[in-house]
Amino acid sequence: MHYFTRLWNSDFWKDYDLYSTGLQFKQKEVGGKSLYFLELSVPGYSKEDVSVQIVEDSSIVEINGKRKSLGGEDRFFRTAVYLPENADVSTFVAKANNGILSLSVQIAPPKQPESIKIKVE
Repeated sequence: MHYFTRLWNSDFWKDYDLYSTGLQFKQKEVGGKSLYFLELSVPGYSKEDVSVQIVEDSSIVEINGKRKSLGGEDRFFRTAVYLPENADVSTFVAKANNGILSLSVQIAPPKQPESIKIKVE
């Protein structure tokens, strides 16, 4: 068996986390709102070339890009980043402008503990 095949099929990869890219959302204030914010450099990719989706129970943001090079070859990239637990995914925004992909999401307000009144019989 080829060395690479043995390595690829070995237990070495069993604990590998596909989403450990080192990317992290940073926290910042914009217009009085607390946001998580991330910028990625995607030179040569237009907004039509890039897709962003939230997966795995709203905990991971996957970013994919695909375009044709000047020579007609397919060029692509794929990366992912963990979304902070208190991110309000309903406010997620992705913008591409001049080779920069900007992602932002509002920080959800802390959940107030619920109390349930129990009738004493």
